[in-house]
Amino acid sequence: MEAKSSSIRLMVNFSGSNRGFGFITFQNPEEAKMAVERFNGYFVRPNHKIGVYKSVDNRRLYIGGIMEDKTKDEIKKAMECYVDELKDIIVYPPYAPNEQAHNRGYVFAEFATHRDAAMARKLLSSGVKLWVKILHVRNLPYQITKKQLRLYLVRYVGLGNITRVYKNQDYGFIHFQYRNAAETALSILNGLTIWDRKMEVTWSRPPLYSKENRLNRVADNFCKSVPPKMRRCVQKLRDGGAQQNNLLLAPHNCQVYK
Repeated sequence: MEAKSSSIRLMVNFSGSNRGFGFITFQNPEEAKMAVERFNGYFVRPNHKIGVYKSVDNRRLYIGGIMEDKTKDEIKKAMECYVDELKDIIVYPPYAPNEQAHNRGYVFAEFATHRDAAMARKLLSSGVKLWVKILHVRNLPYQITKKQLRLYLVRYVGLGNITRVYKNQDYGFIHFQYRNAAETALSILNGLTIWDRKMEVTWSRPPLYSKENRLNRVADNFCKSVPPKMRRCVQKLRDGGAQQNNLLLAPHNCQVYK
């Protein structure tokens, strides 16, 4: 009996070379078992044998960093803007009773196939931010301190809603515990005058669109034959001529595990 594969998926990197492994799907479990018995330890060339094992059809991803005030439907709707074939979101209730919390800060995402889960993991790990709950404030007085700014903000948005305030020169960032609190603060604070200066309040730019991320992102029109290090150098020069050895990696915003 000859085993017939229905699909072959070879994992490759950006340069086009393979990553040393791949997946083969067979028409039935018996044929897959026969292929494992036949080819595990098989020498494809002298002194080089391959390992063939039964793959775990893992279709579920662990996703951390979820805002606790989001419901299951809100989380699924936000994720469907980025990923395909999302079948279900598994949410666990918070440990302690909380009127605003609807989850424990993490969920499990169920996909149709292992390939869909792998593609979603790759995308979500690239810096996707489902919700922004940080405000960027511009045109602040240079002489105002972080403590003074926090006291001023508390008068309008309440102490319990703000988790962190950062201030540098004439701009700053306000971190909130919940997205809805940040939305309310945005509508209240934008345009307010503080020490004779009118504040400009907007949503903070996600790290995905930061300068550091752009310097390390490879352009879509790069030839795959160009070595990875050379691509980064050309990208840096195109995006502003930063010093060659001054690379910063943008942080990930979602914690995704299989």
